[in-house]
Amino acid sequence: MMHARSLIAAVAVVVALAGGCAVPPVAPQERVFAPLPARYDAPVVAGVGQDTLDAEWWRTFGSEELDALLARVRAQNLDLAAAGARVRQAEAAARAASA
Repeated sequence: MMHARSLIAAVAVVVALAGGCAVPPVAPQERVFAPLPARYDAPVVAGVGQDTLDAEWWRTFGSEELDALLARVRAQNLDLAAAGARVRQAEAAARAASA
């Protein structure tokens, strides 16, 4: 008798949990297409998107501490020094090739 009650309880739990797995059908969504213009008539504003980054951009903050820190980084960064040397070498090779 106790075994039957346990079995019924287990089946009831499984049925209750299985009901949570039921997923309602997804309604088909209507596809909306927006017409695209043949061309855009927005004027081009001079200077917009054409900004170049100042090589010493951090100076705009006016911090002597930041200036000193970046000077120290440049002096102690061997990767940066090696990259600079490669750039100078490439520039020299380009000048030699065009001479």
